[in-house]
Amino acid sequence: MADIVGLKRTAYATASGQPQTGTVGRAEANVDWSNYVAPLEQVHNRLHGSGVCQGLEVTATRDTASVRVLPGVAVSPSGRHIWLAVGAPARVGTTSVTVPDSGGVRVPTSGDGERLVVLTWNERITTGNQVEHCPILTVENATVAPGPNAVVLASVTLTAGSVTALTAGGRSGPRPVTGGLTVRRSWSRDEAGALSVHDAGSGEIAPSRNGTGLALTSPGGIVEIPGMVLMGRVDGSSTAEGELLGGVGFAGMGVQHGQLSFRARFGFELVDRSPTWPGLDYDRDTVEYADLTLRNADVRGALGVSGAHAVGGHQTIGGGQTVGGGQTVNGDATVNGNVTVTGGQIVAGHHRAGGQTVDGSQTVGGDSSVGGTVQAGAAVRSPSFVAGTDVRVGSPGGPLGGTGTVQVAGNVAISSPRKGDVGNGFASWSGGGLSTHDVFVRGALYAGGDPQNPLVEIYANGTVSASVKNFRIPHPQDPARVLVHGCVEGPENTVTYRGRARLARGRARITLPAYFEALTRPEDRTVQVTPVLADGSAVSPLGATEVSGGAFDVRTLDGGTGDGEFCWQVTAVRADVDPLVAEPEPERAEAAVG
Repeated sequence: MADIVGLKRTAYATASGQPQTGTVGRAEANVDWSNYVAPLEQVHNRLHGSGVCQGLEVTATRDTASVRVLPGVAVSPSGRHIWLAVGAPARVGTTSVTVPDSGGVRVPTSGDGERLVVLTWNERITTGNQVEHCPILTVENATVAPGPNAVVLASVTLTAGSVTALTAGGRSGPRPVTGGLTVRRSWSRDEAGALSVHDAGSGEIAPSRNGTGLALTSPGGIVEIPGMVLMGRVDGSSTAEGELLGGVGFAGMGVQHGQLSFRARFGFELVDRSPTWPGLDYDRDTVEYADLTLRNADVRGALGVSGAHAVGGHQTIGGGQTVGGGQTVNGDATVNGNVTVTGGQIVAGHHRAGGQTVDGSQTVGGDSSVGGTVQAGAAVRSPSFVAGTDVRVGSPGGPLGGTGTVQVAGNVAISSPRKGDVGNGFASWSGGGLSTHDVFVRGALYAGGDPQNPLVEIYANGTVSASVKNFRIPHPQDPARVLVHGCVEGPENTVTYRGRARLARGRARITLPAYFEALTRPEDRTVQVTPVLADGSAVSPLGATEVSGGAFDVRTLDGGTGDGEFCWQVTAVRADVDPLVAEPEPERAEAAVG
């Protein structure tokens, strides 16, 4: 407040306290107002801070060249009151207007880019020689800061003068600076007929003892929040994975005994006492975690336990579960997410989980149902077992231990989260097997009675190896029988195109698909044409040119000019794969097929 000058006014009494004689002139009244009353008001207003106090709503219609400002009151940074009142004068730029009863004052817009809607304190001299409040509404360049007598009402984005966006950028309410805020409430009392109404303090907001935060205190020790408390980056800025966003500390005798924090992506953490807390500057897994005792637990998110985990009754968890030690559940265990147990796991009742990793062995007294992955270091034992995705058992000496083998006495049915339950999925004549929607392999699929000499091999590179490749289709004339056809084979990877066309004056041009040139090799292309005999009409022998540019020409060899129909066929070798090695050497035979 270095710009505030000293206050002075007219003395209406002598030094001894006797009233001055005579009348007060305009010059004296002007001195009293300009040098005392007005500056004192500005000083008082600055104690409350500057900004919009009430009203002054700004509206606009997209793609129109104006905004509207409704009546209201604001305080400028210099401490001046600015009010826009119905029926009172105002200025839009240099144009004088009267604030209408409804709709607000229209302020035209022009130009491009971001602008600020600004309300500036102003007074004018009327024709009756009176001073009249007449605030000024303007749309200013956003790169120029408003003066000390102005308040920003809104930020507007313009394109060729038309409004494309309207935000609260630059607008704020008064922010008084204070060392504390005491909240009082009015109470009524009736004590043995003695009635009274009085005020009493209900709480106080003040700086914390170490000066780094706020302290909210209440005489009864209770703080009621009917709504919600929002912690973290409420300004919309980005949040890093693992960043602590907020916490609640629990203290006694001047020492913090614990803290409940929330970490982005990982969830809540209950940490133990520390002389350096409260604080949100510790890394994950670098502090001691506190104990938690619950009679019944219903967790809808993930649950992480660094030590052992024991539940006397039933357990229901909506997300995943991580247990650093062993886990013992006397009742049923239901986890909708993944389960990770560093030690062994014992469940007396039924066990249901989205996915599961157990470094030790797992024993389940009832049924075990896992919707996701199952990883077990040793054995998985339960009366019945259902896995939603896959089962992994570690190899000997590996990180999970175990035998590396999963043996199933009956069938294996794998359900799909997209397609639903596969049901039984097995024919009555099946000797057992696997039923699912899709099977993906990185190596190969083999079929045959002898594992060392399979009859059929399907490799991940797309190669199929078999002594014969037949297919069966229903017999078109006898539903009780089938037709067995074999695939056409040869020492090269060929593609064939065929069709029918008609001559025009003894000539025709055939155009192949647009991708033909890119798909096939230019060498070793063959073209065959065959005339079609029509009743009683003569035909001419035909010839064809080489395929070039995805097309070839057909014409009669005897010079005939007929318009007969003919069949054509083009055979070519694929260019997108390596040439087929029809007689590989013995050491290359395996590479040729996979």
